[in-house]
Amino acid sequence: MGKIIICSSCGAEFDEDLAKCPYCDSASIKGAEREYMGKLEKVRRNMEELDNVPMEELQSTVKKQFLVVKKTILILLAAVILAGGIVLIWNREEKIDRKGEYLWQQEYFPRLSQLYEDGEYDAMLELAAASLEEETHSLIDWEHYEFFNAYWLARDFQDMYEQRSEGVLHKDDYISLFLDEWSLVCLKEFPGEAVDSSARLSERDWEVLMPYIERAGEDLLTSWGMSEQEYDDFISLAEGNYGVMPYEQCRQYIEKWWKAQR
Repeated sequence: MGKIIICSSCGAEFDEDLAKCPYCDSASIKGAEREYMGKLEKVRRNMEELDNVPMEELQSTVKKQFLVVKKTILILLAAVILAGGIVLIWNREEKIDRKGEYLWQQEYFPRLSQLYEDGEYDAMLELAAASLEEETHSLIDWEHYEFFNAYWLARDFQDMYEQRSEGVLHKDDYISLFLDEWSLVCLKEFPGEAVDSSARLSERDWEVLMPYIERAGEDLLTSWGMSEQEYDDFISLAEGNYGVMPYEQCRQYIEKWWKAQR
């Protein structure tokens, strides 16, 4: 088993030996290269085994399979060369990006941390949104990254919760609100399960988040016609999905709820 890496596309953690992220299917350069090299090695071993075949049989086999083997080897060699080229380009770009990322972190991380310490959480979100306009940057190395994600979720929930009372939400917005509520509840129910682990939240972080979590839990049981059994069924779904509520189940429930409201 290789070391654990973080997917640059979705932020999930997975073994670097895998050819792609198991959560979003984004390619993993090192894992893909390892997979190609493994296939090439298999072909090499098969070629060595031909040395032990009697000459007459060997000649017959070669005549039948030469073109297939040759084509396979050429394809694998081309894949390895391509993978190697991608790795070289990726490594070069990574070195360049690391300098830019370091300078970006030196500029924004202290400012974000100061807003966090001052309890200016909404201002923290605004600064983070402005600083992340370039998609090449990430807050994953910031010391309060987990709280940032959780608080962003809480504020998104609160905004839609208030908009619902004003009657301005559409069907897709209701799905998002329902999913946000479950995501907040799961944050408390399954600490440490998700990639952005709530187990790393401080006591102070929990104090800020708990009013949102409690409001979300109450709304799930009062606003969507959900029975206690359905609530427990949803909890079981998240438990079997690493503490994350599946989007599709939320969409299906709200589709059914939406039709009942018409």
